[in-house]
Amino acid sequence: MATIFEDDFNSYNDGDLNGQGGWSGDKSFDIQGTTTKEGAKAVQNADTGGSYIVVAKTGTAQSDGRISIYLRRSSQITAHGLMTRIELFSGTTQCIVVGLGYDSGSGKYLVGYYAGGWQWTNVSWSANTWHNIEIEWRSSDHQARFRVDGGPWTDWVVANNTSWTTLDIVKLAVQYQTGGASYFDYIAEYPYTLLVGRSFGYIFSKIYEHTKDLASRIFRIPPLVNPNNLAPG
Repeated sequence: MATIFEDDFNSYNDGDLNGQGGWSGDKSFDIQGTTTKEGAKAVQNADTGGSYIVVAKTGTAQSDGRISIYLRRSSQITAHGLMTRIELFSGTTQCIVVGLGYDSGSGKYLVGYYAGGWQWTNVSWSANTWHNIEIEWRSSDHQARFRVDGGPWTDWVVANNTSWTTLDIVKLAVQYQTGGASYFDYIAEYPYTLLVGRSFGYIFSKIYEHTKDLASRIFRIPPLVNPNNLAPG
């Protein structure tokens, strides 16, 4: 599989996320280094004045893919409809929504997703705790599945919208945040903590990807030429 983009926010300046790294949207999303999951920086939103606050970034369109993100809230949500969430779009079309919410039916703080109405994973979340959300999607039947903190996957369910062929935009969103703050960190194909459980081949491919040109950059040597051209004479 592949993902739309990866972003750990660590190279950004503290302050407004809007305008950094391709992100655009509400100016209440800020880079800070006090509350993070991975590395030096993460995103915070402490705005309580808007019903729907969002910031977005466009990446590589994927017909089939997966994405992982860490979400956190500093306080519990006390009413249905309040959420801290990730949203996947195809252009201007909202296709997949997953986030930390409140199920008024059970009275529990649960991770929910939208599929023709709000559904609940029956996985609880806690304030001041980072929770990992993973999403996989496929375009053949416009379905997605989700899991939380490395637990079991949900069944495949039809996405919020079925008119897409690829997904290319990630949005961070806060809905009806009446108190506390929301946090977002480490958007990638896989959760960073799962690296130790990956195959050697996967780890080697990532090392190669980031170091393949290191020697030429350090020693200013040209790329390796065909060995047959090095023979004497």
